[in-house]
Amino acid sequence: MRRRLAAILMADVAGYTRLMDVSETETHTRLMALLDGVISPAMATHHGRIVKHTGDGFLAYFGSVNSALQCAIDIQQGVQRREAAQVAESRIAFRMGLQVGDVMLRRNDVYGAGVNVAARLQELAEPGSVMISATVREQVGSNLELPAIDLGNLALKNVANPVRAYRVVTSLEHSRPRLPAAGAPGRPSIAVLPFRSLDPDPEKAYFGECMVEDIIASLATLKELRVI
Repeated sequence: MRRRLAAILMADVAGYTRLMDVSETETHTRLMALLDGVISPAMATHHGRIVKHTGDGFLAYFGSVNSALQCAIDIQQGVQRREAAQVAESRIAFRMGLQVGDVMLRRNDVYGAGVNVAARLQELAEPGSVMISATVREQVGSNLELPAIDLGNLALKNVANPVRAYRVVTSLEHSRPRLPAAGAPGRPSIAVLPFRSLDPDPEKAYFGECMVEDIIASLATLKELRVI
């Protein structure tokens, strides 16, 4: 048993059982192709190690938080490119959770609170996104060039204290360069993403929609800013 500080990445295919029910052979073949053509190369590039496969997902660890997050982003975007030709309801998409902490390594497994948090964040992630803790967000700092939506403090199953979490949006349309520097031609642009309601009552979801509309309307009054 060895202890070390590591970044833990948990990944799982969203709706895998449904995909297998529709077409077991094709889904398995495409998943294996993603493992060989996207996931394994990304792990090698960013010096990550897959500790074990969990059916339709995997558990991996990294010595660097920045490397772990960039690997997760590369995998998500690589999967999106590979699956773009599939109809929307048949596409393979991963949910991912990332946490950093002190873990215990033993043979072909990893233990520790960091593993538990990464697993719970993965369960709450939307397909194609990466859920990260506030600790990860602080450590990557300005190295993260994609939108990171603050979800506030979340109560995670079997985790004693609430964990502040962020959702990293990895959609390919968000991979463009940052806004132009001051003095550069063209107006800076801003996009307001939909808010996700944390209230279990679906009838209260409209609060988030109204808030987004109000923010867009307020930003639209600024002539120097282009609102997407």
